[in-house]
Amino acid sequence: LYDSILAASLEILQRLDLRYDEGMLEDEMRPRNEFDQELLINLASFLETFVQDTGDSFAPWASQLLRVVVDRASKHERCSSLYRLGALAIKAGTQCSLTPGDEDAFLRSARKFTRDTAYRIGDFRDELLECACRVVLSAPLDVRTGQLAILAPALGAALRLGSAHRPTATRAFDAVVTWRDDSSDEFFTE
Repeated sequence: LYDSILAASLEILQRLDLRYDEGMLEDEMRPRNEFDQELLINLASFLETFVQDTGDSFAPWASQLLRVVVDRASKHERCSSLYRLGALAIKAGTQCSLTPGDEDAFLRSARKFTRDTAYRIGDFRDELLECACRVVLSAPLDVRTGQLAILAPALGAALRLGSAHRPTATRAFDAVVTWRDDSSDEFFTE
């Protein structure tokens, strides 16, 4: 049942029409298919609950979900729920035992998604910024290594956003403590 639900979720995620039409004003964007956008929001909320604390049951799905999210976010970078799903896949994927092949694919996708998200973060605001910050803040040591110069500005953005959004402040401070505690992290040794 678990595998069937995740397989169906991935198929739905790949089929959603996530395109936006840009209006006359810079901030005016309207989804071409509002139903699909709403479905994405609900799918992200469902998976955040469903995948939570499932342990190694998620292992075969971590790399697949992250790969789909990376692909969709590269084409639809303003869909905040894709960043929620990416952060979920990274967090849950690092908490389960992946096979060596799956782990390599997972880490490649996680590095790419975290790096790409960190580059985009300067253009984001509000919920989109908060969801993108989740991706960077959830990055484990294997993903952060060699990328901290790219990720540090996103941590700064999360700290600034945290002044108005307590959950983001908590995540940002937790990330600072985690990053500091990782003694091999080059960010704190330089």
